[in-house]
Amino acid sequence: MALAGRLTGADGERLTFAGDLTHNLELADRFFDERFRTTIDTYIERAAVEAPPARDVDVAYQPEGLTELNLLREGISTIIGATGYGLDYGWIDAPLLDELGYPRNQRGVAAVPGLYFLDLLWQHSQASASLVGPGLDGPHLLEMVNRHARRRSGPATLST
Repeated sequence: MALAGRLTGADGERLTFAGDLTHNLELADRFFDERFRTTIDTYIERAAVEAPPARDVDVAYQPEGLTELNLLREGISTIIGATGYGLDYGWIDAPLLDELGYPRNQRGVAAVPGLYFLDLLWQHSQASASLVGPGLDGPHLLEMVNRHARRRSGPATLST
């Protein structure tokens, strides 16, 4: 995985990016702290969880962001991106949200068969909703998807 700043241009197979990756990562860190610390603290209080005080951990991750990318040379044929969105699970017609509006799940596996989540807050660890979260949680989730697929297909049978 390679990180880049804001996309500034596309010309055929060449993409260019602003040199603002470090600044954007700092903004994201502040946003998550400001947006989710209250939610977590509220949950701890309402659920009467005996939790230790928050320990802020400074991350000294300073990636060198891309400023240019040649899609053809790098063998990239598909780009999937989703950023700058708000959480809204209202389109899922299933009773899966908890009292705070988050999907009930066990390490990304919902109670609804065949429904999975990746990149949720505290899906498995503090890193789950970070840039490295999919790499940490993805292998487990892939195994669960494969198990579900094997159960649905049943044992192989031969017919003549």
